[in-house]
Amino acid sequence: MFDLAKQTIRARKGGFAATFIALFCGAALVTACGMLFESALRGGVPPERYVAATVVVGAKQSVPVQEDADRYLAERVPLPASLVEKVDEVAGVERAIGDVSIPITMVAGGKLVPAIRPIVAHGQDSLPLGRYGLQAGTKARASNEVVLDLATAKAAGATVGDVVQLAAGSKPKSYEVVGIADQVEQENRQSNVWLTDATARQLTGRPTQVDAIGVVGASGTSPRELAERIERALGEQVVTYTGHRRGDVEFLDAGQSRSELTMLAISFAGSVPMIAMLVVASTLTLAIQQRRREFALLRAIGATPLQVRRMIASELWLVSLLAGVLGSVPGIAVGYLLRNGFAAGGLIPPDFQVAWSPLPMLAAVLMMVVTAQLSGLIAGRRPARLRPVDAFGEAAVEPRTFSRKRLVIGLVLGFVGVAASALPLLIKGEAAAGGVGSTILLLVVAVIVLGPKIASASTSMLGPIVRTFSGASGYLASVQVSTNSRRLGASITPLVLAISFVSVQIFMQTTTAAAAVAQAREGTVADFVVSGAADLSPDVVSSVREVEGVRAVTPMVTTQVIAKYDFADSVEIQPFGAQGVDPRQLSDTLDLSVTSGRLSALGEGTVALSEWAAGTLGASIGDKLDLTLGDGTPFAPRVVAIYQRGLGFGDFTMARDAVLPHVTSGRDSAVLVRVTPGASRTTVGAALGELASTYPGLAVADQEALQANLQQNLKAQSWGNLLGTAVVLGYLAIAIANTLVLATADRAREFALLRLVGASRRQVARMIRTEASVVVLIAVVVGSLITVPPLVGISLATTGSPIPYVPPLGYAAIVLAAVVFGLMSMTIPARLALRTRPVDAVTAEA
Repeated sequence: MFDLAKQTIRARKGGFAATFIALFCGAALVTACGMLFESALRGGVPPERYVAATVVVGAKQSVPVQEDADRYLAERVPLPASLVEKVDEVAGVERAIGDVSIPITMVAGGKLVPAIRPIVAHGQDSLPLGRYGLQAGTKARASNEVVLDLATAKAAGATVGDVVQLAAGSKPKSYEVVGIADQVEQENRQSNVWLTDATARQLTGRPTQVDAIGVVGASGTSPRELAERIERALGEQVVTYTGHRRGDVEFLDAGQSRSELTMLAISFAGSVPMIAMLVVASTLTLAIQQRRREFALLRAIGATPLQVRRMIASELWLVSLLAGVLGSVPGIAVGYLLRNGFAAGGLIPPDFQVAWSPLPMLAAVLMMVVTAQLSGLIAGRRPARLRPVDAFGEAAVEPRTFSRKRLVIGLVLGFVGVAASALPLLIKGEAAAGGVGSTILLLVVAVIVLGPKIASASTSMLGPIVRTFSGASGYLASVQVSTNSRRLGASITPLVLAISFVSVQIFMQTTTAAAAVAQAREGTVADFVVSGAADLSPDVVSSVREVEGVRAVTPMVTTQVIAKYDFADSVEIQPFGAQGVDPRQLSDTLDLSVTSGRLSALGEGTVALSEWAAGTLGASIGDKLDLTLGDGTPFAPRVVAIYQRGLGFGDFTMARDAVLPHVTSGRDSAVLVRVTPGASRTTVGAALGELASTYPGLAVADQEALQANLQQNLKAQSWGNLLGTAVVLGYLAIAIANTLVLATADRAREFALLRLVGASRRQVARMIRTEASVVVLIAVVVGSLITVPPLVGISLATTGSPIPYVPPLGYAAIVLAAVVFGLMSMTIPARLALRTRPVDAVTAEA
């Protein structure tokens, strides 16, 4: 059977080439997704200041989730400083060093030192953990002395003996530079300064805690064995890090990026294989349809249905195995392309390292082989089971019948897809959005199943119009499309998939972003927002209150909480954006559009929820929630208010005093300022700006700047999905060209016969252009129509409005791309086929 399969592949290179291309590109895409997932597990940011540490001990920085990715905590989870002595007593530990990190701003020579890289202060006992050595001066001995790294000293223009000002939380203090340190052969992502350990811990606001414990092991000690000993000695309250994972505890964004990358990889893993299967199935269906004469002949000379199916399976086994192996190699490059794109969009750090192994490549090969076999089994089922006489009839003329079973399946899939899009009318929150998100694939599958029926109905309506306006060429085109509905249905499938999938992915983002900006604009009653490069100390809030013309001041801090709730028969764990605010003057600075309850009731043990969060958690006024604050602290507040504007301001709002002790910096993120009626906004804005001379790094933004910043943040958040969509779109573009070229190139004999019976080359070319236009028109209309239910459902779930935001230029670009690809993929191969003399074409096909 394999020998026959090899001979068939050699004889029908064109059809198998199209199948090979679809599988090749699918393997590349699946390999790239696998690389993302593996990088989330094994990649990361290499350690810098902990490069000489054998083991780094940290607190649990995530909430474990069964059968899903762990939820990473947004804030640093500290450790008791008393654990340093316990670690030091473990066998094999040469030295244990408690470490803290404090973001700061620096002023030197009366000017703010430009923060090309973040400047972070530490206790100087941690210097050996990073192999730092003093290049000049001595270590800090007093609370007003500091050691700078070489890069920071150069940026500040400072040398030993100079005085610089350091500000943690915008409050500056003078320090004498007593030393300059440098790290050998190490490129750092941040600038570092070192104070005495006591001073550094005092700056954190939590002197009895440390961020992590760096451990230097005794000579010859295995890092893994030492880590196991430490975990046994300290119990479940700590996590040990070795190798490249040391970067996770050193840089919080590395661990957060790992979690983000895991979620993106899981998201892609849910859609990419399905899209690859749809594309491969569509290509295979068309390729097998074009071999009706061959299968009829095989059945006529005695081949059994089982033998025909085995032959198809053998062919696809060879093609899919070769395509999977070869396609997985460029998949590595696609994986690096995605990684670079995520880094450019700020989703992961630029120095996040990719990890890969043969596993994603093996998974891609296996998936392509299985996909090809399943698709071949479905597509080859009809030609294999037909009686020889019927097979010859179908080989000559496409059957006009449409299976009732297929019709019922397609209608049921379409009904389920539309019904699922209406879920937000019945339920709220994440459950509704999750149900709506998958409906587009259901609707696409329904279109694939009903493709010939849709094509037949569409051509019945378009046929008279085409014949009226296109003369003889239009008549030929209308006859061709009406008598070849199966081929037409297979041709429109990749176009419909591309238009619908890309539209839903992009316009889901635009709808959410537009709603978030609108909510922020309508809800920001404050005239100014004051923020700082290293957050804001309490002194800043006091100084803002004293500015003449200021009516109301609301300090706020942004963070994240993780909610635990029951859903169906399982327990779900979900992160949500949160903010802590001072409720006393909140109505003068922020309007969250409360629908029930009172924000004035916010206090130590209470919380306000957005309608989205309330729907997701199934919570109402008076309910108690099971939350975990950003630093891992359990929190069980009572719900006192529910509001609408969660997209613009976060899904959880709590009292600032309840949140502030549980954020890494322990300081405010921003201060909302409302000007007194009648006072000059320009004058008050200028007075607020003058505070920067007292508090380095202070920034004052008005409402327009705030909205622009929000839009920028929303773009960064949606960048990952948009980049993934762009890669999938590239795959779909190849699939469109592949399928349409296959459908057109196989018609060389048909074109030749038309020319032999009197049609001119120009008439045949016009006929092809007309057919291509009909195919593209049907695909655009059907693809656009099936995007309406999911987009309406997504808009209802996220914004409460049934009208999604679809930028006209964005939609026009998608349609234009589909039109260009569709027309070019059909007309170019047809023109090439028309260059052959009709007699030669007929002879070659005979």
